[in-house]
Amino acid sequence: MKETEQQKKLKPKAEDRVNELLSDEKRESALSFLSWLQENRMKPGYASTDSWKASYKGKGICYIRLIENNWTVNFTFFDINVIEAYIVKNGLQDFIWNNLYFCRSCHPAPCRKCDKTFFSKEFKGLCGGRPIIHCTNPDTQTMVFIKQLIENMKNDISL
Repeated sequence: MKETEQQKKLKPKAEDRVNELLSDEKRESALSFLSWLQENRMKPGYASTDSWKASYKGKGICYIRLIENNWTVNFTFFDINVIEAYIVKNGLQDFIWNNLYFCRSCHPAPCRKCDKTFFSKEFKGLCGGRPIIHCTNPDTQTMVFIKQLIENMKNDISL
Protein backbone atom coordinates (compact mmCIF):
# COMPACT_ATOMS: atom_id res chain seq x y z
CA MET A 1 0.00 0.00 0.00
CA LYS A 2 1.35 3.45 -0.92
CA GLU A 3 2.17 5.76 1.95
CA THR A 4 -0.46 8.26 0.80
CA GLU A 5 -3.17 5.60 0.90
CA GLN A 6 -1.90 4.27 4.22
CA GLN A 7 -1.97 7.74 5.78
CA LYS A 8 -5.51 8.37 4.51
CA LYS A 9 -6.56 5.17 6.23
CA LEU A 10 -4.60 5.58 9.49
CA LYS A 11 -4.66 9.40 9.81
CA PRO A 12 -1.43 9.55 11.84
CA LYS A 13 -0.88 12.11 14.57
CA ALA A 14 1.39 14.99 13.64
CA GLU A 15 3.65 14.25 16.61
CA ASP A 16 4.24 10.68 15.45
CA ARG A 17 5.24 11.75 11.94
CA VAL A 18 7.44 14.57 13.29
CA ASN A 19 9.30 12.02 15.39
CA GLU A 20 9.71 9.77 12.36
CA LEU A 21 10.74 12.37 9.77
CA LEU A 22 12.53 15.25 11.47
CA SER A 23 15.86 15.30 13.18
CA ASP A 24 17.20 17.08 16.25
CA GLU A 25 16.50 20.81 16.38
CA LYS A 26 13.75 20.70 13.73
CA ARG A 27 11.98 17.92 15.64
CA GLU A 28 12.17 19.83 18.93
CA SER A 29 10.88 23.02 17.34
CA ALA A 30 7.98 21.30 15.55
CA LEU A 31 6.98 19.33 18.66
CA SER A 32 7.10 22.48 20.77
CA PHE A 33 4.80 24.27 18.31
CA LEU A 34 2.39 21.33 18.16
CA SER A 35 2.29 21.31 21.96
CA TRP A 36 1.64 25.06 22.02
CA LEU A 37 -1.25 24.63 19.56
CA GLN A 38 -2.78 21.90 21.71
CA GLU A 39 -2.39 23.96 24.91
CA ASN A 40 -4.25 26.76 23.13
CA ARG A 41 -7.17 24.53 22.05
CA MET A 42 -6.08 24.18 18.42
CA LYS A 43 -5.01 20.54 18.22
CA PRO A 44 -4.10 19.82 14.59
CA GLY A 45 -6.19 17.21 12.82
CA TYR A 46 -5.08 15.14 9.86
CA ALA A 47 -5.65 16.97 6.55
CA SER A 48 -3.67 15.03 3.94
CA THR A 49 -0.36 13.21 3.53
CA ASP A 50 2.04 14.68 6.11
CA SER A 51 -0.26 17.67 6.59
CA TRP A 52 -2.42 18.68 9.59
CA LYS A 53 -4.87 21.54 9.99
CA ALA A 54 -5.13 23.53 13.21
CA SER A 55 -8.54 25.10 13.79
CA TYR A 56 -10.12 27.22 16.47
CA LYS A 57 -13.88 27.09 17.04
CA GLY A 58 -14.23 25.36 13.67
CA LYS A 59 -12.28 28.01 11.73
CA GLY A 60 -9.01 27.12 10.04
CA ILE A 61 -5.94 28.79 11.52
CA CYS A 62 -2.94 27.18 9.84
CA TYR A 63 -1.49 24.00 8.38
CA ILE A 64 1.58 22.12 9.56
CA ARG A 65 3.30 20.23 6.77
CA LEU A 66 6.26 17.88 6.70
CA ILE A 67 8.36 17.73 3.54
CA GLU A 68 11.46 15.54 3.60
CA ASN A 69 13.49 16.69 6.64
CA ASN A 70 11.66 20.04 6.88
CA TRP A 71 8.48 21.33 8.42
CA THR A 72 6.35 24.31 7.53
CA VAL A 73 3.61 26.42 9.02
CA ASN A 74 1.29 27.69 6.29
CA PHE A 75 -1.42 30.32 6.49
CA THR A 76 -3.94 30.95 3.73
CA PHE A 77 -5.82 34.17 4.27
CA PHE A 78 -9.10 34.48 2.43
CA ASP A 79 -9.35 38.08 3.57
CA ILE A 80 -6.09 39.53 4.88
CA ASN A 81 -7.88 42.88 5.39
CA VAL A 82 -9.49 41.40 8.51
CA ILE A 83 -6.10 41.29 10.24
CA GLU A 84 -4.31 44.04 8.29
CA ALA A 85 -4.61 46.62 11.10
CA TYR A 86 -3.09 44.16 13.56
CA ILE A 87 -0.24 43.32 11.19
CA VAL A 88 0.60 46.98 10.59
CA LYS A 89 0.20 47.97 14.26
CA ASN A 90 2.62 45.23 15.32
CA GLY A 91 5.11 45.75 12.50
CA LEU A 92 4.55 42.32 10.97
CA GLN A 93 4.49 43.51 7.34
CA ASP A 94 8.09 42.36 6.80
CA PHE A 95 7.18 38.96 8.23
CA ILE A 96 4.32 38.68 5.72
CA TRP A 97 6.43 39.97 2.83
CA ASN A 98 9.37 37.67 3.62
CA ASN A 99 7.23 34.54 3.84
CA LEU A 100 4.87 34.90 0.87
CA TYR A 101 4.70 31.74 -1.22
CA PHE A 102 5.43 32.20 -4.91
CA CYS A 103 4.21 29.84 -7.62
CA ARG A 104 6.72 27.09 -8.34
CA SER A 105 4.55 25.12 -10.82
CA CYS A 106 4.63 22.27 -8.31
CA HIS A 107 1.60 20.33 -9.56
CA PRO A 108 0.12 19.15 -12.84
CA ALA A 109 -3.00 21.34 -12.60
CA PRO A 110 -2.88 24.76 -14.25
CA CYS A 111 -1.33 27.29 -11.90
CA ARG A 112 -3.21 30.35 -10.79
CA LYS A 113 -0.31 32.77 -10.50
CA CYS A 114 -1.34 36.21 -9.43
CA ASP A 115 0.06 39.62 -8.71
CA LYS A 116 -1.02 41.28 -5.46
CA THR A 117 -0.19 44.30 -3.36
CA PHE A 118 0.17 43.88 0.38
CA PHE A 119 0.79 46.86 2.60
CA SER A 120 1.76 49.08 -0.38
CA LYS A 121 4.26 46.60 -1.82
CA GLU A 122 3.55 44.71 -5.06
CA PHE A 123 4.37 41.02 -5.53
CA LYS A 124 4.25 39.16 -8.84
CA GLY A 125 3.73 35.43 -9.38
CA LEU A 126 2.18 34.47 -6.06
CA CYS A 127 0.66 31.03 -5.71
CA GLY A 128 -3.06 30.46 -5.73
CA GLY A 129 -4.52 33.92 -5.80
CA ARG A 130 -4.59 34.30 -2.00
CA PRO A 131 -1.86 35.51 0.31
CA ILE A 132 -0.15 32.32 1.40
CA ILE A 133 2.40 32.60 4.17
CA HIS A 134 4.81 29.67 4.06
CA CYS A 135 7.32 29.45 6.96
CA THR A 136 9.83 26.63 6.56
CA ASN A 137 11.74 25.48 9.65
CA PRO A 138 10.79 28.65 11.55
CA ASP A 139 13.46 30.04 13.84
CA THR A 140 12.74 31.48 17.29
CA GLN A 141 11.86 34.99 16.04
CA THR A 142 9.64 33.61 13.28
CA MET A 143 7.84 31.46 15.86
CA VAL A 144 7.14 34.62 17.89
CA PHE A 145 5.51 36.21 14.82
CA ILE A 146 3.58 33.03 13.99
CA LYS A 147 2.19 32.81 17.52
CA GLN A 148 1.29 36.53 17.54
CA LEU A 149 -0.55 36.09 14.27
CA ILE A 150 -2.39 33.02 15.55
CA GLU A 151 -3.38 34.75 18.80
CA ASN A 152 -4.81 37.66 16.81
CA MET A 153 -6.70 35.28 14.51
CA LYS A 154 -8.15 33.51 17.59
CA ASN A 155 -9.24 36.87 19.03
CA ASP A 156 -11.01 37.77 15.76
CA ILE A 157 -12.82 34.41 15.79
CA SER A 158 -13.90 34.90 19.41
CA LEU A 159 -15.54 38.28 18.67
